[in-house]
Amino acid sequence: MKSHGRLVLGAIVAVLLTLVLGALSRIPAPGVHSQEAALRLSWRLRSEETGDCRRPTAEELQDLPSHMQNPDACAGVLPAYRLQVEVDGSERFDDLVEASGARGDRPLFVYREIRLPPGQHSVRVRFSPEEAGDAIDLFLDASVSLGQGDVRLVTRNEDTGRLEIVRPRG
Repeated sequence: MKSHGRLVLGAIVAVLLTLVLGALSRIPAPGVHSQEAALRLSWRLRSEETGDCRRPTAEELQDLPSHMQNPDACAGVLPAYRLQVEVDGSERFDDLVEASGARGDRPLFVYREIRLPPGQHSVRVRFSPEEAGDAIDLFLDASVSLGQGDVRLVTRNEDTGRLEIVRPRG
């Protein structure tokens, strides 16, 4: 008799959980608005691209554990970059982007998303080093047409080294 009651209670709980899960699945996910479009900024810069690369000295190598002593390694460090984005003449971002890694020697990563209404938009992106030098300076001044639910990607073309707007794959 006790086991029969537990079985019935378990079945009731399972049915209730299924109904709750079904109701929750109908709630739209936050940030998903099919009436809007999105412009995503996504690229990376590697430290060897700065041209400011020096080999570690013998003294610097001596202070490292043996598994990290590589005399051919480049100790290049990327400068901090300023990311400035305008859409239709309105500033959207003015952020400082710094290299990752404990020593700031890892790539710089940019990933931002801007939600926009469908239509024609003027986009200006400037990604420039905070300090003058040989570092890469990226600039984009373009127009993009977005439909409802469209996504466009502002990325760095690896062949040309320039920023461009593309349709994301997949």
